[in-house]
Amino acid sequence: MTEYASLNVRLYGTDEPPAAARQMRAGALSMLFEDGALRRITLAGREAIRGIAFVVRDRDWGTCNPRITNLDIADADGAFSVHYDAACGDALTWSATITGAPDGTLEFVVTGRARSAFLTSRTGFVVLHPVRHLAGAPVTVTHTDGAVETAAFPLTISPSQPFKDIRALCHEAAPGVRVTCTMEGDAFEMEDQRNWTDASYKTYIRPLARPFPYTLEPGREFVQRVRIDANGRLPEPPRVANSGVTVSLGTADAGGLPVLALAVDPAHVLDARTAVRTIRESGVEWLVCRFDSAAGHDADTMALFRKLGDETGARLVLEAVLPLTDRTGNYTDDPAVLAADVATLRGAARRAGAEFAVVSGSPSCYLKSYQPAGPGPSAPRLSDVYARLRESFPGAQIAGGMHGYFTEFNRRPPPVEALDIVTHSTCPIVHAADDVSVMQTLEALPSVFATVRELAGPTPYWIGPTAIGMRFNPYGAAPAANPGNGRVAMATLDPRQRGLFNAAWTLGYIACAAEAGVAGLCLSAVAGPHAIRWQPADWPQPWFDRLAADAAVFPVFPVVAGLAGRTGTRLVAAESSDTTALAALALQGAAGTELWLANLTAAPLSITLVGPVGGPIGGPVGTARVQCLDADTFEGCCADPGGFAATARPMTSNRVDAGAYAVLRIAA
Repeated sequence: MTEYASLNVRLYGTDEPPAAARQMRAGALSMLFEDGALRRITLAGREAIRGIAFVVRDRDWGTCNPRITNLDIADADGAFSVHYDAACGDALTWSATITGAPDGTLEFVVTGRARSAFLTSRTGFVVLHPVRHLAGAPVTVTHTDGAVETAAFPLTISPSQPFKDIRALCHEAAPGVRVTCTMEGDAFEMEDQRNWTDASYKTYIRPLARPFPYTLEPGREFVQRVRIDANGRLPEPPRVANSGVTVSLGTADAGGLPVLALAVDPAHVLDARTAVRTIRESGVEWLVCRFDSAAGHDADTMALFRKLGDETGARLVLEAVLPLTDRTGNYTDDPAVLAADVATLRGAARRAGAEFAVVSGSPSCYLKSYQPAGPGPSAPRLSDVYARLRESFPGAQIAGGMHGYFTEFNRRPPPVEALDIVTHSTCPIVHAADDVSVMQTLEALPSVFATVRELAGPTPYWIGPTAIGMRFNPYGAAPAANPGNGRVAMATLDPRQRGLFNAAWTLGYIACAAEAGVAGLCLSAVAGPHAIRWQPADWPQPWFDRLAADAAVFPVFPVVAGLAGRTGTRLVAAESSDTTALAALALQGAAGTELWLANLTAAPLSITLVGPVGGPIGGPVGTARVQCLDADTFEGCCADPGGFAATARPMTSNRVDAGAYAVLRIAA
């Protein structure tokens, strides 16, 4: 065995530590200061504002991680002040001052200057309101001309901006307490960030109707300000934090377990033998195979898919990108081009002898993002695309929607009557890549699933290839580079794919999807940056590269392997008392209830199981056994695909502890 993996590698797949956060108070308001921003601004433990940050996006909407210097913090007696300087490279600098007063008033002021012409898609404040307590709740909007609008935060996900030309927002944060957020520096507008699975409503500076990217002229100073006022009878914050979570087990039918699939990208499946072993050991029975003739995919690519299907017994889904471009390279709605592109697709499959149970087709133009009110691309009607695919693949079910994110699905819902399956993917690092924000995306999934149901009715619903890392960038030329193996927004390579973090996030995703009746999930891949096991790669894989064992798997592997191949297994009710901290999934098997738990936080949890099933779970005390994937068992579980089973131990009470991002399986 090689030297031990560091704790950060075990948790996050990288030696880069998580950002340090400092707790501060302004009267009754409590908040965290982290990386130059405020987050989780609460009243008596209830979140009023999710975050306030000064954000810089480059021309491709990539997020700048600023260099912060001269940080000075004074914090005492329910008040504080923070000052720091920041820079993005040598082109843009700013100074920030944050003050919190004993009366519950906050003010965040930024004064900035571009040293040279700076091309940006957004430079300025964003304010996040939490979804959990505010979806559908009243809000008062003050516009820049002083007009006041009484409205409500969107309940289902709004495809376009629910409010524009904003100067202030006011909502009830706790009974009898109203919080007003006033924003200055330019007109602000709001978008429903649940479109990207961010669990927030985001109010940001500079309307998207204005041209972007735009240039900050050198030498010109700008000032922006956000102020928070809390008015009413302010409650006292809770004095004792409760680290315990209860899981209530029931007997009610909670639906069935979705199909679990893995993605196959020809660019990364270089060793077919390893890919075959990965698929077999995982138990996954479906593969989602990407094909894009514009990327050079051809009959040889289809032959790879056929081989993987033949040697593993997995059923194949063809994720077909149709170029649909004319001779000049521009998108076109020419029916002849559609017919030719589908004929190329069908011809490649026929020559390779590849057959697909499902064909999911999309014009390549929809791999990019378009504003709901703006002009769309030149493309055939989706109903015509699906009809052509159905004609060419008569034995397959036809899936449609978007290969991109729910955002585009919501903006341009597909013609459901032409489809057997609706689909889209998600990405949790479009806007932020810190650990808390990524895990919070699970909070937005119920809203995503409910909105799809409103748009698509009972049509079977699959989530397409999804991982923490970004597959492609709908908002710019390409995903961001991540040479430092860190937490980078909109990067394909995210180190947490290799950590316990991803195992917990994946189980949380499966639990949310199963509860909503999602029929299929493709989470992680056979190979590449979103793989479930180690392979030699062009990017660093700390500890795993030193282990250098073909059998090595990432922590997500036991989750996938433990639940794959069990499509339709009945679920029973398992209710977590704090779904932001603990995900729970209970399966009803021949031997009794099988309970999976995931700690979604970096802090240890004490978990109590209650319910009518008796004993710790499904029988008298001592008959249940618990398997644990955590920082202590990480190396054994990753060095051997069977390592998770080897962690089993008797469960002697109805209480169990779970370390940071731990995954537990409890069964008789």
